[in-house]
Amino acid sequence: MPPLARPTKTGKRGRPKRRTGHNLARRMQTHKAAILLFFDDLNVPFTNNEAERDLRMTKVRQKVSGSFRTETGAENYCILRTVVETARKQSWDVLRALSTSPVQLVRELNTLHQIQLDSVAG
Repeated sequence: MPPLARPTKTGKRGRPKRRTGHNLARRMQTHKAAILLFFDDLNVPFTNNEAERDLRMTKVRQKVSGSFRTETGAENYCILRTVVETARKQSWDVLRALSTSPVQLVRELNTLHQIQLDSVAG
C-alpha cells in the first residue's frame, strides 16, 4: 500500500483535517502486524467482544454505585470477578472455584494446560 499523503497546513491551529477514513488507514498501516495477528495465531480471537463483555459488569457496578468506596474494595471486587469469569470460561462450577484455595486453582489450571499441550503434541 502506498504511503498516505500528509495534509497541507491551512494556517489554523490544531491537527489538520483529513478526509474520512484517513486516520483509520494510517493507524492500520502502523499496527498492521497486531491487527492481523489472528491470521498467524489461531488462539487470538478475531474480535475483542469477549474482553469488552468481561469489562462491562465492572463498569455497570461502578455506574450503579457511583464508585468504589475504597481501593481495597475495588481490588477485592476485581479479584472476585476474575475468578468468576475464569471459572465460567473453563466450564467450572463457580461456587466451587470461589471456595477453593487460589493455590489449588492454579495447580488445576496448570494440570489442564499440560493435558492440552500433550494432546496437541501427541
